Amino acid sequence: MLSRIEKLANGGLVALVLSLCLIPFLSLSRYVQPQYDDYSVWLVFQKFNFFEAQKVWYTTWTGRYTEHLMMSLFHPIIYGQNELISIVAIAAILIFPFSIFYALKRILPEHTSLSRVLPIFSCLLLIYYWQLPSPAEAFYWIPSIFAYQFGIIFMCFFFGILWNSSGEYSKREKIILIVLAFFIPGTCEIALLLFLSGLGCTILLKLVNERKLDRFLLMLGVIGISLSLFSVMSPGNTARTSVLHQIENAQPGNISFTIKAAIKIIKEQLLTLFIRSPFLLLSILFAWLLSNLNMVPWKKFRFIYITIYTLIWVSVYFFLHLPFIYKAGIEYIPGRVLNITQFCFIAGWLGLIAILVRTYGKKQSSNTIFTSLILVISSVYIVVQLIMPNKIQSAIRDWLSGDAANYEAQLEERYEYLKANKGLDVVVKPIENLPFTIFIAEITPDSLIDRNLVVKEYFKLKSIRTDSSLIEQ
Repeated sequence: MLSRIEKLANGGLVALVLSLCLIPFLSLSRYVQPQYDDYSVWLVFQKFNFFEAQKVWYTTWTGRYTEHLMMSLFHPIIYGQNELISIVAIAAILIFPFSIFYALKRILPEHTSLSRVLPIFSCLLLIYYWQLPSPAEAFYWIPSIFAYQFGIIFMCFFFGILWNSSGEYSKREKIILIVLAFFIPGTCEIALLLFLSGLGCTILLKLVNERKLDRFLLMLGVIGISLSLFSVMSPGNTARTSVLHQIENAQPGNISFTIKAAIKIIKEQLLTLFIRSPFLLLSILFAWLLSNLNMVPWKKFRFIYITIYTLIWVSVYFFLHLPFIYKAGIEYIPGRVLNITQFCFIAGWLGLIAILVRTYGKKQSSNTIFTSLILVISSVYIVVQLIMPNKIQSAIRDWLSGDAANYEAQLEERYEYLKANKGLDVVVKPIENLPFTIFIAEITPDSLIDRNLVVKEYFKLKSIRTDSSLIEQ
């Protein structure tokens, strides 16, 4: 009877978290529409074939060869099937949490049961989703999905295998690691930096512990560094940076400004995470759940190792904020970049908790009633906390309020109007009541802005712009 109570409490927490993190976002996916960069992808494929497109992107925009390859193969707009964009969104929404679960399952002790892994996984997932910097750029904007979110996904699979609890790799796993080491540097620069940091620390730790270099890890390092250089040294990165330098009042290359801006942005992000989410409660619950696992204590894991881990984690987290600010020279970081930096902070924080629990913690005696009570109280607290502003609440509101459905209806009406006015100068009213969970950017009153120009090309217009005065008519 007591065991049944614990299973119900356990299952209730997991079901609550999965419902909050999946249902609202999956429900919104049906309303996703092409954004301005999607039309840019279409435009490239109107002029070039598959292989030419890879070269054009590499030489004129960025070295993100993995993103370009995935867009070339899987972007529905290339095949004239815009309605399938929702399928890409659904895939991203499902694959992302699965990659986290996979990594966690592999890193935890080998024989940890599913009933033990799922609550721990739920803590990590909910912490991340609660104040996810930009759900739109994580799950609904295809160029960002393939570059940034798949950067996280690939790294979860990579480090899940690399840091597995047994420390051994099968032939199949070695092949997967090699393939992932090839693709991760081509997702985005921020994922590249995080990937090299994690792999480099792993190689050094292995060297310190075993007094010799692991040849396989060294090979992964060579592959990672070589492909990173290939990506970073792309001629397209220079062209893209020149566009960023055109921003008014920007201070590109100013290291003092970069550091001050990064500190300010980090402070805002962390305050939001600590104050406006159940971050601390879920961290405590995470530690409690870990302490109930049958883990062999790390008796030889000295305090200096914990200090080094913390310094590396904090330093990498801080450094990830610098590249964009340094290049653009503005006090701003796109949500798609913050999605990765926040994931780095949360993963590092929970990793530190795991190290402390395994080094200094004692296995808790099995107390079914107490454990069940903790799980139930945590579930109730999570539900109550939903009244505070957060990204899950925003997704639910955009879905249930009808804003997302209305957004789709307005754009469908606009598409019909544009198709009926080919070759003409077109003026349309801006979209009203935007659902920001799935929205990126609207066309502007200036017909010469890039996003307007690609929409013009797609619908074969002479020009297109918005006029807010039309809303009142």
